[in-house]
Amino acid sequence: MTASPSAMQTRAENAEARERYLKTNLIRSQKELAQANKKNEDLAAKLEAAEEKLAEYKQAETDRENERKKVEDDEKAAHDAGVARWRDAAASGASLSEQAQAYYRDMDMPPELSLQEQAALWIAKLEQESKS
Repeated sequence: MTASPSAMQTRAENAEARERYLKTNLIRSQKELAQANKKNEDLAAKLEAAEEKLAEYKQAETDRENERKKVEDDEKAAHDAGVARWRDAAASGASLSEQAQAYYRDMDMPPELSLQEQAALWIAKLEQESKS
């Protein structure tokens, strides 16, 4: 059986409509894909910038930690050297003041004398004045 011309025409119109729909859908999908690709590129750029910033923060933190450790090591070395000088001064019979000066010799801070050390310093000073 042959289809009537109106049935064939309807099929042709339906096929054309389907083709238009598919083309429109294809164009819309391509636009959405382009937008998604652009968004992915933007996000990738933001991620890269954030990773660079994180690397800078990590390096700064590492530098601060290394500096803190260096200061601690320097303080410990100064303390150990001061203790060694103090022991040498004490072993040689130095006064408490001289021992304190030996301990604090290379440190940036002046010695803070205890009451005993201050008393010993005053006694030594008075003894020198009385001898002269």
